[in-house]
Amino acid sequence: MWAACISELSPFPYALKAEVPKFLKKAFNGAGISNDDEIFIPVRPVTLLGSCSTAAYADCPNMPEHHIENSKWDDDPAYYLNHVGKYYWFDFDVAFPNVELLQLRMVFNVGDGDCNDGMWGAVWDRNTEDLVANILSTGDSEATVQAISTKYLDMYESQSIWFPSRFEERDDDPIPCMTMEYANDLMLEKIIGLAIRICCVYSYKWNYEYHGYLP
Repeated sequence: MWAACISELSPFPYALKAEVPKFLKKAFNGAGISNDDEIFIPVRPVTLLGSCSTAAYADCPNMPEHHIENSKWDDDPAYYLNHVGKYYWFDFDVAFPNVELLQLRMVFNVGDGDCNDGMWGAVWDRNTEDLVANILSTGDSEATVQAISTKYLDMYESQSIWFPSRFEERDDDPIPCMTMEYANDLMLEKIIGLAIRICCVYSYKWNYEYHGYLP
């Protein structure tokens, strides 16, 4: 059963757009792919479900242990958690030619830079609610995507279509943490990393305008 907070999410400040966001166009252009018809993005955004406070989803499976422990020491655990990051919920599909469509639901927390957080969260099969991947805070402003579902681990390893999964320049990357790693360097992990970045574009005004779309 999905977390109860899903029924009470606050809407994203922006609606989904069909156009390729600026940060991806720049990355593809830098790789020598300048024709929009040649750009292939395996992530198909479906729904920006909304956001919620960290307290509203206090039982997220990958919340860093120090936040769990710190909240227990506070007289009001919800007050503590409400001052730590925010969760974003996003439905998306993974689409490759000649491969079964994979329908996923993701939640991630942007963390708290003052607490040396990365991002954390989880990714599920949208139809079965099976856990597909973990999003782990693995260091100071570092997140790691870790695919765990044996059903999907090798699903995209034969694909050779290029898309950006790492960004050399910090200003070119819409995620709030400094780095994103991939636990097993799997194609599925990189696709999830791309989905996180696309979702981040819609999270607040500066990201939307700088990495996404002009107003």
